[in-house]
Amino acid sequence: MRTKLIKLFYVLIFLFPTYTLRDISAFIHISKEFSSLKPIEVKVEEKVALVEPKEEKQEGKVIYENYCVSCHYFKSKEVGPPLREVLPKYKGDLARLKNFIKKPFRVNPEYPPMPELGLSDRKIDLVVIYIMEDLKKYTE
Repeated sequence: MRTKLIKLFYVLIFLFPTYTLRDISAFIHISKEFSSLKPIEVKVEEKVALVEPKEEKQEGKVIYENYCVSCHYFKSKEVGPPLREVLPKYKGDLARLKNFIKKPFRVNPEYPPMPELGLSDRKIDLVVIYIMEDLKKYTE
C-alpha cells in the first residue's frame, strides 16, 4: 500500500507541473494574440427608453418620464419649477423652448440651473409636443 502511495505521489509531482506549464503556455499564447487587438470605443449618448412607443405622443411621454419628471412636475415644485408655471410663456414660441431644452441656462435664482440632457433634436421635438399637449390638462 505504501509503495502505491509513493508511486502516486511521484506521478502527481511530475504531472502537475506538466499540466500547469501547458496551461501557462496556452495563457501566454492567447494573451499575445489578444494584445494585438485594439479596444473598441463605445459611446453612450442617450438613455435608452424602457418602452417601445407606438405613437409620437407616447414616445414623448416616455422621454419626459426618463429625463424630465425627476425634476419637473406639472403642478408642484420639485427640483425645478412646475411646468404649468413655466410652459405658458413658450406657447407661441416652441422654437425657444426647444433651444432652452437643448442648451439650458439659469432663469430663476430660486432653482438650480437645468443640466444639459444631450437629447437629439427629434427627442426634444417629441417631448415638447408631449408636455405642451399635457399642459392643456392642467391649465384648462
